[in-house]
Amino acid sequence: MEDPAESWTSTLVAEAAAIHEDWIARPELAVAHVWRDGRVDAGWELTAPLAVELDGGGVLGIAGDGLHAAGGLEGAYLSGIALATRLVEMLPRRP
Repeated sequence: MEDPAESWTSTLVAEAAAIHEDWIARPELAVAHVWRDGRVDAGWELTAPLAVELDGGGVLGIAGDGLHAAGGLEGAYLSGIALATRLVEMLPRRP
């Protein structure tokens, strides 16, 4: 957590590119932030991560601890898993 955000952001983008091809290695915008003590109060969380299809064919996905009832690190993880499931469900079906 003490490393500069740019160092771990570039590592995360490189890992994503290794999995999802080079197109993801050059984001138009990447904003890194570390939440040291962030926590959403119970009852304020949304019920599920968000996934929106954009006009150009891309998908914007948002996940985090505020998008799962468990909150905290566990909620962030579970929200990410739920978002991944939604994204897979949004993929076009191949015959």
